Amino acid sequence: MDALVLAAYALCLFANLADWWTTIVALQHGFIEKNPIARLFLTKSPILNAFVKGGIVPIAGVALVAVDPLYSVIFNGIVGTGIAVTAARNYVLLRKNKISLK
Repeated sequence: MDALVLAAYALCLFANLADWWTTIVALQHGFIEKNPIARLFLTKSPILNAFVKGGIVPIAGVALVAVDPLYSVIFNGIVGTGIAVTAARNYVLLRKNKISLK
């Protein structure tokens, strides 16, 4: 079960960081953040946004291990998959507009 918790955490962490990176690149090229919650964090600081996405959300899922490891896997699995889809959508939009991720 520990390996499953770690895999779900890694999925959530990397999906969040991929979404953060593609969002930052898109914003630098004139795109607009459509998520109203993320917009609040982006107006303050992209670093704060990265901390929230890459730190707090996945760690909250791991904290669920105290209740039940299965809850942690479910939370990080669902959140990570949803955010991975968002990151992929961002990547496709960037590629359509011939924008590099560099």
